Amino acid sequence: MHRTDLHLFLHIGMHKTGTSAIQAHLRANAPELLRQGVLYPTTGQAHDGAHHGLWQALHDHDETAQFIAALEEEISAQGDSVTSILLSSELLEKLAQDPRRAANLATFLELFGRIDVLYFVRNQAKVIQSIYKQWVKDDAVRLSAGPNEFLQQHGGQLFYSKYADWWDAFDDRIALKVGLYDGNWDTLWDQFRNFSGVVLDGCGNSRLYNPSLDGECLKIKHWLNANVPIEAIDFPVNRWLLQNFSSKPKTTLFEDEIALNAFQAHYQAENESFQSRWQIDGLDKAGNKGPYFRTASPALISRFRQAVLQDPTTKDSRVINHLD
Repeated sequence: MHRTDLHLFLHIGMHKTGTSAIQAHLRANAPELLRQGVLYPTTGQAHDGAHHGLWQALHDHDETAQFIAALEEEISAQGDSVTSILLSSELLEKLAQDPRRAANLATFLELFGRIDVLYFVRNQAKVIQSIYKQWVKDDAVRLSAGPNEFLQQHGGQLFYSKYADWWDAFDDRIALKVGLYDGNWDTLWDQFRNFSGVVLDGCGNSRLYNPSLDGECLKIKHWLNANVPIEAIDFPVNRWLLQNFSSKPKTTLFEDEIALNAFQAHYQAENESFQSRWQIDGLDKAGNKGPYFRTASPALISRFRQAVLQDPTTKDSRVINHLD
């Protein structure tokens, strides 16, 4: 099936630009979108509303064909009422690094007459801090390496031009639309609506779709990843926390403004060029919220113990052995 009138809107992220909230919001309002002629397909849709199934299918030619067949069947079931298809997966941003998937993408795009690719970017310092925040939520990496090592491993390759230029040149039918996420859901959704043409109000509070951990628990996890308490091996945990928790809690990724500015300088030329090319402003704006200084009260120590013990499969014996 090839319909020259079928319009594809492909939202490709990037990571940490409100993608989870957008996807969940679109999924929740799929019936209203359909009344507007916009199909947010169930084909390839994950439990959170993202179409990561497309990314997975593009790995293999036969799986791509199966995905296309399933999508065609879903479109046909709606008759002629569907004029647009809206797919969203932040995994698609990096197709430039995967020639096999890129070749299968070309086959997939043959279904459509018009193609708009929606790409949102974010200041790199905010991205890497958000990635770090997500990383430390995972109990599997509790008491892991601190922020300096994390920055060295993950902070140096957030260059967006290579992805934007690849998508812009991939197919003559592609119109690449680039937006900026500054942490504000309302402005993000306004851009998304303008790019896609959907008539749909925002949800009012993106945290309804993308809840975070309890603040205290998250701060504890941040602090543990920044200050691996090796001393706890030979020292009762409660006493160690009372003496150290207030004195050196380091829970942010950047030590100070000097470190933040050095990180920003790494991307300055890239960002200036990118903003000029895609007519956006604000990519260079970052901020360091500073560390959380928390008093090691009995209540907080109790919360710490709960955080460490909450999953027996991932608890760290260095600490657990000294919890009484």
